[in-house]
Amino acid sequence: MLRDSRSLVRSLALALLAAWGVWVVVAQAFLATPLLRYLINRETPKIHVEYASAWSIWPGTVHLRGLVITSQDHAVQWRLGLDEVSATIAIEQLPARIFHARRVRTQGVQFALRRRVLWSGVKAGVPLIEGLPPVPLKEEGPDDDNPDFRYRIFTVWLEDIEGAGVRQIWIDRFRLEGAARVAGAFYLKPIRDVWIQPAELRLQGGTVSAGEERIADNLDATLRVRMGPFDPRVTKRLALLRQLDVDLDGTAQVAGGPLKTALRVQAGQLLPGSELDARLRGLSVGSFVAGSLAVRVESAPPQRVRLLIDGTDLRWESSRATHARFDLAADLVDLAEPRLPERGRASLSQALVQLQGETVRGDLRLDARIASNDVSGDADLAGTELEIDGARVIHRDGSADADPGWWGRFVFQSARVNLAEPAIEGTLIATCRDARPIVGLYVNRADLPDFVKGLFAMSHLSVSASGAAGRDWIALHELKASGDGASVRATLLREKGVARGALQVMVGGASIGVDLDHGGHRVQLITPGDFFESRKAELARAGRSMPRSKRARRIPAVQTAR
Repeated sequence: MLRDSRSLVRSLALALLAAWGVWVVVAQAFLATPLLRYLINRETPKIHVEYASAWSIWPGTVHLRGLVITSQDHAVQWRLGLDEVSATIAIEQLPARIFHARRVRTQGVQFALRRRVLWSGVKAGVPLIEGLPPVPLKEEGPDDDNPDFRYRIFTVWLEDIEGAGVRQIWIDRFRLEGAARVAGAFYLKPIRDVWIQPAELRLQGGTVSAGEERIADNLDATLRVRMGPFDPRVTKRLALLRQLDVDLDGTAQVAGGPLKTALRVQAGQLLPGSELDARLRGLSVGSFVAGSLAVRVESAPPQRVRLLIDGTDLRWESSRATHARFDLAADLVDLAEPRLPERGRASLSQALVQLQGETVRGDLRLDARIASNDVSGDADLAGTELEIDGARVIHRDGSADADPGWWGRFVFQSARVNLAEPAIEGTLIATCRDARPIVGLYVNRADLPDFVKGLFAMSHLSVSASGAAGRDWIALHELKASGDGASVRATLLREKGVARGALQVMVGGASIGVDLDHGGHRVQLITPGDFFESRKAELARAGRSMPRSKRARRIPAVQTAR
């Protein structure tokens, strides 16, 4: 009996050894030859797998070196490169065209993704992906959704991933480099189903670049992302953001200063407890330069988000300010349906602003009320208040049409901002010290007759105005101002740096007109009222207005006071 048992054990051992030997031989033939790659790649170029070498010693467990997975659809192209990989592969799922790997352990990771765009959208700095054209252009013609009756694309399913030595993550122009580790799970059935559930990235001492420009150093962060599942054929951006969960905790050096962030997003919504605190120095973005900039974002119950920005020595093209402060408050931010804040306050100290070819200097304070706050449409700013102090108009010859101390208080009865243009249109009422800056936009004080200069001594001017303005144009339909026995009427149209307009000034019963025409001006002493009306009608016919998609709400007239 004992002898029979030993014989049985020996036979089983030999059988297992033989089976193992057969597995080793078959697996090496399957992995070391192009057979596996051919099986995965033969049906479609939508997904492509290559590796330098592969072997298996135990059934289902595979080791690979130089693994590269490349994929593309109508929207994106991406490449995942892994120096070394060991994983347990569900061999029984390969006939069903599913590459399912469990307990994936990797070393040396590189990932690149770029969006496919029309030629006009191509930008420098996107990653090059071997085997794909250098420019990620969209294919012409309708998208091929590969209907079910001819769908034969391999599915990639990676579970229990742990990766060390992540060298680079490159998405469009943004490149993340440094010592990082990744973990999580990933499922891709091309053109059908995608999910990341969940994924984690831990980075120490990393850098972030945009093209050739370094934007962050010494980045220490932990990022967790969960997304999907979703069908890329039918899931739009808003619905996709609804499926996004993000947890981010990190610190970095940005623009010469520290940055700290804690971001909490669930189902596309920013959660209470999220915050960002940055202290930047010598910031330069395009034509915008800031000597220092402090930015803080904080969210807290009940469902509120606040943005605070303090900056010094700010410059933008020909404009500048010694100090600026912005304070914006909004309901809890929904990334899927972003909205403007319903209340915003801003202040600029010693601001020097280029306004349609003229230079205006002064201190500004803005209290904006936003009713219609859909970022894809118009913003309704009716009720917004603006205060200006210490203002003057400075001419090209260095002369000024207001001594320090000019002030104005403005209330926008109606105001509509088109965010796509951008452009603004509205009406306002105001009180101000006098008419010097208004007149100064048309003519230098020294060029006016002596009796008109009394206009500059009157105080507490009452103003009403209507107009519109865009990126390179302004149309002041009509402005009326009166006070202390004097009054001013003005109209103006400026497009592409060319100005046309008219001014009528009345002081003590006497009246003159000023014709502003293509950069020059001349005083009209004969029938100035008729001249003004004719020029106003002429500019109205040639003028511009903002396209109207929503009606701006109106508020009752509000008297402002010094």
